[in-house]
Amino acid sequence: MPAPPTSADRWLARSHALLGAGLLGGFLIYHLLQLWPVLEAREAWVLSATDRGGQRMLTGWVLVVLVVHGVLGAMRIARTKGAELSRDERGLRLIQAGSGVLIAVFVVYHLLHVWGLDADPHGSARAIYDGLWRSLGHPLQMSAYLLGISLACFHFGHGLSRMALGWSAAPPSPARRLVLRVLAGAVGFGLWAFWLQVLAHFVNGQRLF
Repeated sequence: MPAPPTSADRWLARSHALLGAGLLGGFLIYHLLQLWPVLEAREAWVLSATDRGGQRMLTGWVLVVLVVHGVLGAMRIARTKGAELSRDERGLRLIQAGSGVLIAVFVVYHLLHVWGLDADPHGSARAIYDGLWRSLGHPLQMSAYLLGISLACFHFGHGLSRMALGWSAAPPSPARRLVLRVLAGAVGFGLWAFWLQVLAHFVNGQRLF
């Protein structure tokens, strides 16, 4: 039988899940709310994105949390290396780790894509809007953003279920485990649908549905 998790293992798992599903997942929702006014009109979005200094500071903190989350995830993998895991559990961990790496790549790609578009002294959030409007109409750029958004929502949904399971006082029953995973998956799927609304606006100028 595998050895039961130690207090250090539990602290590591809970910290990792809290940073991911809590802070980074919270920012994923917050960023969606920031962009949502674009479905009404360009100027509505511009008005919601005027504090560029505050946005850069928030972006910096998010990048720090992203790095710490990745380091904690690598530590968890290292600590459980060689542990007896079920085939499903091993597969889910591999998918979660792989999606996390791809999400980090997408975040860097996205920042390189929009960073500096409003750096001109007379620039504004309109420059970022115009840059996204021009580029996301191209299939390659659209595919990159579609993949990045999809992976982020999947990663968030799965991480949310792991956080709920990890913070349980006692090991959950199979039925409760299934319910928590279904609920977390529904949250991730719903968030993905809302993000597709925003992406569709920049791709073809109208909502997806």
